[in-house]
Amino acid sequence: MSVYKSDDSKSLSFSLSQDSLLLQWECRGRMTRGSGLATETGKALDKVGGASLNTIAAFLANSKYESGNGAKLTETTIWKWGKVVALTTEKSRARIFAKYPQLNIANPASIWAAFTPKEQANAFLGFTGAGNSPNNDDGWNYRGRGLIHITGKSNYTAFNSWLKKTYPDRQFDVITNPDSVASDPFLAANSGVWFAFVNAKGFLKAAEAGNFSNTVKIVSNSLDTVDNRRVNYDKILKLLNEGGNPYDNIRSVLGKVGIKTLNSGPYQHAFQIPILRPTTVPIAIASSNSHQDVSSEGEGQK
Repeated sequence: MSVYKSDDSKSLSFSLSQDSLLLQWECRGRMTRGSGLATETGKALDKVGGASLNTIAAFLANSKYESGNGAKLTETTIWKWGKVVALTTEKSRARIFAKYPQLNIANPASIWAAFTPKEQANAFLGFTGAGNSPNNDDGWNYRGRGLIHITGKSNYTAFNSWLKKTYPDRQFDVITNPDSVASDPFLAANSGVWFAFVNAKGFLKAAEAGNFSNTVKIVSNSLDTVDNRRVNYDKILKLLNEGGNPYDNIRSVLGKVGIKTLNSGPYQHAFQIPILRPTTVPIAIASSNSHQDVSSEGEGQK
């Protein structure tokens, strides 16, 4: 069980925080609790070691946004032409125009909108995705997947190499089977952790310093969505710093997604966290042969 410490010496067990902060991904019913994103994300973070609360919050907030709260582990490759222009250089667009001359007009927005998702991915990511070739389906095959939507053949290749070194007893080939980064919770979780904690230059430094905007820029190459991501960042960081009773934290999150936890039995079974609850015990009364029932805190069923 890893403990993540912040600069101000506050700490928490991530095995508890993963239940409370990532539980929303489990509640969507997409994956079983035994092999779901929450469990696999906690295990992946254990592999890379400790991190400050700022860093954990930045990672989770970006992951939640990129993956649509865990529901969209494959990037939707439908962009407006204005977005393409904003995310490409003039040189890249010149290369796109050379391959797709029908776009080389004053306002190609309507022509671009008629492209299928696969055609958009190959046209846009084929020229801009790390290591992709515009002469095949690299843009489509290596589009964004996983918690933070790793993109580009070079990133898939580097991630595959890290997997083999980190998990030598398991077999992986995300280059041949890139869809597995989205379909396998283990790979989806590890791809996000690998990108943020191992691969992305500057992410950890920015996160440790509390510079959340820079972490967004590193992940998305844009600051267009920073305000939306910051909402999650502030909420998560507040939960992490407040700590407190883990049952109360998790119960609060469960309540927000419409699940009541009045009985600790099912809760305990689901999360393997013992919860003490009051039980009735007899206490003798000196002036009588009878007894009354009172509630005794700290003793009871686990």
